[in-house]
Amino acid sequence: MAKPAFINPIRSDLSDWLIHCTQPIDNNSPFDILRKILQERTLLGSKEFIKAQCKCVCFTESPLTKIKSLITYCDQHQCSLRYAPYGIAVKKEWLFEQGGRPVIYQKDEEFNETSEKHKYLHVRYDPIKDFDFSWEREWRIKCDQLSLNPETTTVFVKDRNDINILLKEYYSHQSERTVVGVPFNIEIFPWGLISLDEIS
Repeated sequence: MAKPAFINPIRSDLSDWLIHCTQPIDNNSPFDILRKILQERTLLGSKEFIKAQCKCVCFTESPLTKIKSLITYCDQHQCSLRYAPYGIAVKKEWLFEQGGRPVIYQKDEEFNETSEKHKYLHVRYDPIKDFDFSWEREWRIKCDQLSLNPETTTVFVKDRNDINILLKEYYSHQSERTVVGVPFNIEIFPWGLISLDEIS
């Protein structure tokens, strides 16, 4: 599978892909969470940071190259960041067809003026009070869970070693299904894969 272009050839701030980075949950690392997502082919919705208190799956429109730069900077300067070098990227038109939309950056007071249909898209924005997350260029889809299609999804990990781990685990599981004396066709790893250390 050819590697997807995560940036527009004319404008480096644009991409045809939307990024969802995994986060640690309980005692599970972002890499552990990614493996669970791939196994279940599902992203779970969350109410965290959703003022409308409904479950959504969130993405960023920022190109993966910019996410990589941000992660690298924060690693070097030991600053906190919500993004981890693990996650999935989906085609923008695919998520749009599922119902995903860009969020609405606005003052908190404007939340009540927003239609009920669109309140889940509200994100507080007040640059005068230094509250500005518009750089995230967030997209949301309102759902309890979002089923993923490997044909429209690319998986990204920190480095080549992580790719090797995913492939080894996948093909080891495939081998366990082989019955002695019965022909068995091993299925090819279905997801597109890319490591952040290979993009620039």
